[in-house]
Amino acid sequence: MTTYSRTVRRCALVLLASLLVAALPACSKNGDADAKGHLTSSGPVGLFFMTRYWSYTHSLEKAAWYFTADGHVYQNLESGLTAADLAAHKGPQGTYKLNGNTLEFTWSDGKTSKGQFEPDKNGPGFAWDMGLFSPAPPISDPKFVIGKFEGGESLSGGGNAIATSNSFEFRADGSYTRTGVASVKGTTNDSVLTGGSQGTTTGTWKAESYSITLTGSDGTVTRKIAFPYFDDDKSPLPGRLYFGGLLLKRE
Repeated sequence: MTTYSRTVRRCALVLLASLLVAALPACSKNGDADAKGHLTSSGPVGLFFMTRYWSYTHSLEKAAWYFTADGHVYQNLESGLTAADLAAHKGPQGTYKLNGNTLEFTWSDGKTSKGQFEPDKNGPGFAWDMGLFSPAPPISDPKFVIGKFEGGESLSGGGNAIATSNSFEFRADGSYTRTGVASVKGTTNDSVLTGGSQGTTTGTWKAESYSITLTGSDGTVTRKIAFPYFDDDKSPLPGRLYFGGLLLKRE
């Protein structure tokens, strides 16, 4: 084979390899397949969306729990799943182990908590300590985020109440608008105090596997953990979006 023929053959092989790589779906450097919550013989592994209703505050607790394969757990994640996110996590964290049908946690402050581990009969989630844990999928398509979403929080008790509402519009061109409204009500023996505020911000957004970064028009950068929440298996787009502790509903 001549030098020219060998050169042509090498070029053809390089071109073929490039075409094959381009045809493959992109793999996330965060390991989406492993990060999505799933159950193993040693217990839960990956990211789970936990919901728990508290009757005395009439509120629904919503949080992201991340279980690592080597037995570590992070509760109320705020930013994402990278090594830097986990190292900077200021919320509850510790270790966990599954003994039979009992899931036990040993937290970094030395306290322990345990309860019955109840895997879903027809799904990959589980129940523990009155909380329901559902696997959290990654943002595998920007279309999951594009659209208008709204959500809020409310707490009440003893005649006092706090309510917040947030609306987001994520556009296909990478821009966003966020509007926030907050109100408070305080009751004493002699009077009732009320107040409120409202504000709107704009900027650009970027979604990764388990996070959304907002860059405001003033240069402020906010990165929060995020993932889609599908109301049913048949919907092509998620009906809700979890974003930094808020469960937003698609409008």
